[in-house]
Amino acid sequence: MRKSLVIALTVLFGMLSICPAARAADQTQSLTLEQAVEMALSYSPSLKTKELSLEQAEYEREAAATAVSYTPTGQADAETEKAFNNLVQKDLNWQVAKKEFASQKDSVTIQVYQAYFNVLQAQAALTAAEKSYAYADYQKRAAVLKHQFGKASLLEVKQQENSCQAAQAQLETAKQNLEDAYLKLDQLIGLSSSARPVLTDEPAYDPVEITSIEAEVSRALDESPTVKRAQLSVNQAQIALDIYSFSNAEYNSYKAQQLSIPMAEQNLVSAKNQLEQQVRSLYSSITQLEKNYQNLLSQSQTAQQNLEWTQLKLKYGAASRMEVAQAEAEAAKAYQSLLEAKCQHAVLAKAFATPWAYSGS
Repeated sequence: MRKSLVIALTVLFGMLSICPAARAADQTQSLTLEQAVEMALSYSPSLKTKELSLEQAEYEREAAATAVSYTPTGQADAETEKAFNNLVQKDLNWQVAKKEFASQKDSVTIQVYQAYFNVLQAQAALTAAEKSYAYADYQKRAAVLKHQFGKASLLEVKQQENSCQAAQAQLETAKQNLEDAYLKLDQLIGLSSSARPVLTDEPAYDPVEITSIEAEVSRALDESPTVKRAQLSVNQAQIALDIYSFSNAEYNSYKAQQLSIPMAEQNLVSAKNQLEQQVRSLYSSITQLEKNYQNLLSQSQTAQQNLEWTQLKLKYGAASRMEVAQAEAEAAKAYQSLLEAKCQHAVLAKAFATPWAYSGS
């Protein structure tokens, strides 16, 4: 009995010692952008709903088709009109469901890009805040020391203390922002809220090259699920008018059916205009980022070179630790700005390919 108890306790303590390590492994698992997208597409409740809606729409279309014995090409009797209009509506629903399912996949993908890169940006912002706080702390201590030797006033000490407190507050905010960014990513890809995977993909900077903005607008109009749905509504309204039976005024009035066509056409025009504006706006934002990129890259490289030079000077006694702290803060801030531009550019480039799926949030 005693031997069994010892064995049981040994196993229990062994499990307890393994569990934290396993949890630690979960917390430090690496995650590429591609893996994050795959996880989100597999987990997304909204995408699963769209998939079920697509399946449902297909069944409803098949059921409606069984009630239609022939395709009317002109005025039809009331029963044929009603059955065929129902089939047209169900076919429209099915076509739209297919487009919406594909659009939702595009939307989820862009959301992952945003969430993944938001974590990277929050990490860079936290590093910059840590470096800024370290430099502010050096400045505060230097001011106190100067004051002790009569080289600084109490006002200067107070100013440095206030700057240090502000830097500390920014550091706490940066920590919370990183937590929030991770929570959004975890929720999107189906991980527990405590998961903190190590993100391994930093966005590459690849300038967007196009033949012309007009060609991109045309491509987006051809591929857009929203425009496709509006076009199908126009087709449906025209078919309903073509086969109108005139035999049942309560079922529909011919004048009302006539008006449904220009109404559907106006909706189509609005959908096209909105998408065109989205495409042009996205491209404008992309080109603006690309104009600023080289300047940000140069600033980051200069700040990094200055940091390395200051560290070298410290090694030979030609620079102070406070000067190194200042150089570290400047380098971290410059890198943060560069990374932010790269992340924004990558998201906008992805959105430019599927503008109908981008909300801008």
